[in-house]
Amino acid sequence: MLELYHWAPNGPWLKPLIVIAEKQIDCTLRPIDVLAFEQYGDKVPPRSLETRLNQEGEGPLLVQDGKQLTESFFLCEFLDSAFDGPALRPTNPVAFNRMLAWARFSNEIFMPSANTLGCRQFLAPQLAGKTMPVDVLGKIELSFVREAWQRAYANDFPPAMIDDSRRKITLALDRIEKALIDGPYLLGKDYSLADVDAFSISRSLPVLAPDLVKGRPLWADWMARIEARPAVQASLQIDGWYQPENVFAPGPEHSRWG
Repeated sequence: MLELYHWAPNGPWLKPLIVIAEKQIDCTLRPIDVLAFEQYGDKVPPRSLETRLNQEGEGPLLVQDGKQLTESFFLCEFLDSAFDGPALRPTNPVAFNRMLAWARFSNEIFMPSANTLGCRQFLAPQLAGKTMPVDVLGKIELSFVREAWQRAYANDFPPAMIDDSRRKITLALDRIEKALIDGPYLLGKDYSLADVDAFSISRSLPVLAPDLVKGRPLWADWMARIEARPAVQASLQIDGWYQPENVFAPGPEHSRWG
């Protein structure tokens, strides 16, 4: 039995939903309310040693026959390798290496930066005037996740953090725009997990940083091309979320490089 514990279809939560839909995998979807901290309650199975220290912060959990997997890109890789359907990983070794390089960049540089802007713009106002439950705080093992929740509750996002996040988002957009000169997708002619990864992070940018996405015609065409895919459309409509691109929770820690 395959189960995915997921939240709003945005960022890391969107990625495995797209892969499941693209490959038409039989999977039981189990929605959780991250802002109600259900991920730390009995709606989610007790985390295994391999998954409880999730470097992605708050993110999806995949369970196959009791075995747990986490971190959104790794989930997507597993789903693509373990199930039939259209391949989303290149077979050419050089292209495969490029896909992994994109994944590292997207998840260590791009996603933390977009997530910071999202938490400041959308999560912090939702938490204004509230106090984080002490019992939940004690269940969060990773210090950077605890600190990110505390920052959101306090609406404490220093200007230097915002400026650095915008700088890294610009770096990511420049890299995407340049890659798309050579083809309709990040690896050229073929749609891959690199596109699923970067698209899921990029989708909020017109709201979070509209000035940074202006004047990027290849990026805009790429976004529209992916969003038009039936699997992507189906994923975005899961659970009837209104504007899921505005839904955020603390994500991965900022990388020291980039």
